[in-house]
Amino acid sequence: MARLRALMSSWGDERLASPGEVALASRVSGVLWLSGAVTLLLTLALPGSEIDRLWAVAAIAAFAVGWGALMLSTVPWAHSPVRLSHVSTIVSLGVVAALTRVTGGTDSPALDYLWFVVVYAAFFYTPRQALAYWLACGVVHALPLLYDSHAVDGNLARELVVVVPIYCLVGGVVVAGRELLAGATRKARAGSAPAADDRRAVLAAARGDGRRRGLAARRHLRARLARRRLPAGR
Repeated sequence: MARLRALMSSWGDERLASPGEVALASRVSGVLWLSGAVTLLLTLALPGSEIDRLWAVAAIAAFAVGWGALMLSTVPWAHSPVRLSHVSTIVSLGVVAALTRVTGGTDSPALDYLWFVVVYAAFFYTPRQALAYWLACGVVHALPLLYDSHAVDGNLARELVVVVPIYCLVGGVVVAGRELLAGATRKARAGSAPAADDRRAVLAAARGDGRRRGLAARRHLRARLARRRLPAGR
C-alpha cells in the first residue's frame, strides 16, 4: 500500500500544466455538457415515468446548452485558471443531483451522467483529485436515499455497494492508461534529446572543420600571392 500511495503521489504532476491541455479540457467539457443537454431532451420524448416539473428539466437543459456553448466558444480558455475546470466539474455534480430529484429519484436515468464526471476527472485531474470526484459521484448517487421513499426497496443501497467501486475501478483504468501514454512520451523525449545533442555536435564540428579549411585555404592563397609579388619587388 505504501508503494501504491507513493506511485499515485508521483502521478499526474503534469495535469493541466500547459495551455494546450487546459484548452483541451475546456473543449471536452463543452462537448460533454452539450451531449448531456441533447440526451436529456431526447429522454422527454420517450415513454417512462411521469415528470411533474418539466420546467425544471427544461431549465437545466438550457443551462447545459449555454454552459457547453460557452466552453466551446472563442474565449481563450487556454489561459484561464485551472480552478475554473474544477468549478465546472463541481457544478456538473450539483446539476446531476438536482436533475435526479426531478426526474424520478432512484429510477432517474440522470444518474448515468455521473460517468461523464468519472472519466473526465480520471483523464484531466491528478489521481488524488480524481478519487475525490469518484467518491463525490457515489455521494450524489446515494442522495435519493434522503428523499425517495422507494430508494431502499429499489435496492439503491445494494446498487451503491456495486457502482461506487466500479466508478473507482473504471476511473483507475483510465488514469493508468493515461500515465502509460505520458510515460512513453517522456521516454521518447528523453531518448530524442541525446540524439539531438549528437546532431548539434556533428554540425558544430562540421562548421568548425569548414572554418579551419577556409582559413587554411586563405593562408595558402596569401602565401602564393606573396611569392608571386616577391620577384617584382626585387
